[in-house]
Amino acid sequence: MKRVVLILAFLILTGKSNAQFVSISAGLPIPNSPESFSNNYLANYSASAVLGLYLTPSQNAAVTLNADYSTFGIRKSAFQSVTGKSAYQASLQAGAEFTPIRSAVELRFFATAGVARLQIDPLDGIQDGYSVSYSGHKTTTGIWAIGTGVGVPIISGLSWITDIRVTSLTEPDASTILPVRTGLRFTF
Repeated sequence: MKRVVLILAFLILTGKSNAQFVSISAGLPIPNSPESFSNNYLANYSASAVLGLYLTPSQNAAVTLNADYSTFGIRKSAFQSVTGKSAYQASLQAGAEFTPIRSAVELRFFATAGVARLQIDPLDGIQDGYSVSYSGHKTTTGIWAIGTGVGVPIISGLSWITDIRVTSLTEPDASTILPVRTGLRFTF
């Protein structure tokens, strides 16, 4: 995987024949599953930076290198009492993007895969009358995502983007996150 990321980064950074782009976005990472994750944690914030290289002159297909970061806070309303802090996920992913419609509103589809670092801090509390204790968890795991989004050109080389992804970590328990983000894309 490290080789794929390095080769992709080299291609993107040295590509001269086609346009390159950088996207920066932020939003909410909605915890979706497993139920223990979605019931006990709230979305704090999510940020993403994408470096891409269009493969066609029409800019309909691109390869991408994505860096994502999401944090989650404890859903205190799910507990009668609780001590604990948060959880976070940071990832580096390689992927592809397809834009079949390029007009006043651009429709995009994308898929990525890579590696993620997940940390869930220790938690102690009382939930539904039962004592709950979690010793915490730190792991490096696989990650994949699929999604769709729209872009609205503002001026030449600058677009406002919004996207939603289904992001799944292969461990623990195939956790799924739904980041909803908005931001800017710079094409050069």
